[in-house]
Amino acid sequence: MKKIITTISILIILAGIIAIPAIIYLQNTSLSKPINSKLPISKENKNSFTLDNKETSFLDKIGLFENDKKKSSFNGFYIPKNTEESPLAVIIENHGLAQPNQSGISLASIVYETYAEGGITRFMTIFPRETNDRIGPVRSLRPYFFDWALEHTSTIVHAGGSEKALENLYYSNLIDIDEDEMDKSKLFRDDSLEKPHNLFASLKDIRNTLPSPKNNWKKMPFQFSEQESDGKTANSINILFGNLYDANFEYDNSNKKYTRYQRGSKHIDQLNNKPLSPSNIIIQYTDMEVIDDIGRLDIRTSGTGKSRLFSQGKTIPGTWKKTLSGVTAFLDNSGVPFSLLPGQTWIIVIDNPTKIQYN
Repeated sequence: MKKIITTISILIILAGIIAIPAIIYLQNTSLSKPINSKLPISKENKNSFTLDNKETSFLDKIGLFENDKKKSSFNGFYIPKNTEESPLAVIIENHGLAQPNQSGISLASIVYETYAEGGITRFMTIFPRETNDRIGPVRSLRPYFFDWALEHTSTIVHAGGSEKALENLYYSNLIDIDEDEMDKSKLFRDDSLEKPHNLFASLKDIRNTLPSPKNNWKKMPFQFSEQESDGKTANSINILFGNLYDANFEYDNSNKKYTRYQRGSKHIDQLNNKPLSPSNIIIQYTDMEVIDDIGRLDIRTSGTGKSRLFSQGKTIPGTWKKTLSGVTAFLDNSGVPFSLLPGQTWIIVIDNPTKIQYN
């Protein structure tokens, strides 16, 4: 028995002698590294296109591992994998008296622009997860905006609307955030501005009241890529809406965006004092018809038609198609979905190809 105990003791002593140099080596090795060193992040796993807000600026600094990220379906940016996208559609006016006070358009992932009536254009903006508390000025709904909202969201924010638009909304499953509620935690008027161009929405308070699940939306048809775009060079785009609503987009190669001009100057977002600068511009050609004395329009939103993409200073022609209950697909002439650069996409719906000029 004593021999066994003695043998075990010797083995323990020998194991300790062998382990001590290894421990010293590991300690010296660990001390030679910075205490705050990060795990390596591969270049391909880091998003080079980020939104201009605190969340994505932080993500850009730390990077994201492959298993921790996903691409937003709305703008192609990398976002944390557990991020819930719950898009809101907000109708924003573009009347001359509203433009100086427009707030939040630059933060939208998708912007639709087309006529309301009388030659005045109007926007429908899509916010997948933003919580800003001053978006607007909010204005009334039209049937075609309703149709496009059904493609992207389960919630629409507006201030009244045409009879047909409100009828469609009433029989739909869309959550209706309307001025008629006048819940000041969701919609509020800025009394320092002229009415009716002074109604704003708080996305944070609206989101706080939405039922769960919030992410009830159809899969987006967009394909995002950072590869250089093919096509004909097009650095300047003129949109001839008419009168004071003509718009111009100038391509800036330094940030791969198109700066928007209206009424002869940069179109500025008052929320952050930055110019509206989409990464992609899609032109959707369709049929339009005036249907009443007020000048309201019937705009065809389903079927097929011609389209055109502007991205990375290039343009390519294509088509669009949509079933009544489907999502609009924008395709090149070979039938492949347009490849968009990550960022904001501006969709201009217009009736006549001669109203689009570019060079």
